[in-house]
Amino acid sequence: MAATADLMSRAGVAATSLDAVRAATGTSKSQLYHYFGDKAGLVRAVVEHQFDLVVAAQHLHDDAPGDTAALLRWRYRVVSAQRARGFAAGCPLGSLAAELAGAPWADDVTRQALAAAFDRWRGLLQAGIAAGVATGSLPPGTDPAAAAQALLEAVEGGTLLSAVAGGPAPLQAALERAVAPLLTS
Repeated sequence: MAATADLMSRAGVAATSLDAVRAATGTSKSQLYHYFGDKAGLVRAVVEHQFDLVVAAQHLHDDAPGDTAALLRWRYRVVSAQRARGFAAGCPLGSLAAELAGAPWADDVTRQALAAAFDRWRGLLQAGIAAGVATGSLPPGTDPAAAAQALLEAVEGGTLLSAVAGGPAPLQAALERAVAPLLTS
């Protein structure tokens, strides 16, 4: 999966053929068809792989943004993940979304899988924020759904603008604005 995701990230989904995947991964055509069915199935597996990487890099399962310290760690991890990518590309899920959203060759099931990945990511952020509001660690009256959406939008917009700028400033600024309301009590 990692090799396929990397190949699709560099070349684009449309330009990545199953033959290129086979060559990069050392798999046979029958293995690809057995496990994924077709290219759309392989793309859906890449969506899941990228989701898992994003969530793992942000430690959303073990350190959800439920208090000030956790929010600051989350913000740091988001920037660190992009720094590791050299600020050369946007978010792995966002990049897939940009390519798949309007592509006439992308099927609805694949688009739905991508939308579901964003929903799960948003849900993890929202759960952490809701827990923080419930314990009083985050400001009372905070709408966890709206706050999680703002964090997700900051990541997506900030990573895209940082890729264009070639540095962290746009992402850092977007994250600071999105986190700021959660740091006040």
